[in-house]
Amino acid sequence: MEKIQWPTHNVIMVSIAFCFNEKKELLLVMQKDRDFWSPPSGEVEKHENPLQTAIRETKEEIDLDVRAVKSLTPIIKWESEYQDAVLVLFHFLCEITGGKLKHMKTSEPQYDVIDHKWMSLDDILKNKVKIAPNVLHLIDELKDNLKYFENGKIIEH
Repeated sequence: MEKIQWPTHNVIMVSIAFCFNEKKELLLVMQKDRDFWSPPSGEVEKHENPLQTAIRETKEEIDLDVRAVKSLTPIIKWESEYQDAVLVLFHFLCEITGGKLKHMKTSEPQYDVIDHKWMSLDDILKNKVKIAPNVLHLIDELKDNLKYFENGKIIEH
C-alpha cells in the first residue's frame, strides 16, 4: 500500500468581518480585482489567527476599528479558482468601535477598495447587488443576531 503524502492539498483561510450600522445595514466593499460586493475580508497570515485577520483587514481596507462580538458559522469548500485548494471562510459579527470610513491604499493595489455601500439584508436577498456567495449562506444567521444590535452596537442578552 502506497503511503499518502501530507498535505494532500493546499488550504486557504480567509476571515470576513460583518459590520452593521445603526440602521442594521451591512457594510459591503468593492475591491478593484472583483466584480461582486463583500464585507471586508482577507487571507489569514502566518503570524495571526482568523479573528486578528478580520480586525486587521477591516482597518487596512476601510480604516475602521472593529471588535468581533461573535464568531459565525465557518464555510469549508473546494475552490478550483485557487488551484484546487480547500477554502476555509471564518465569519465574524463585528461592532465598529472607531475610525472614519475611507478607502485605503494598500501595498497590493489590485485589492484596493474602490467603493463601499451599506445595504439591508432584505435588499441583499432581493438581489439588488451581485454579492459574495458566502454572504447569502449566512443571511438567516445574521438576521438572528441582528436582534442583539442597537445603534450599531451589541446589547446584552
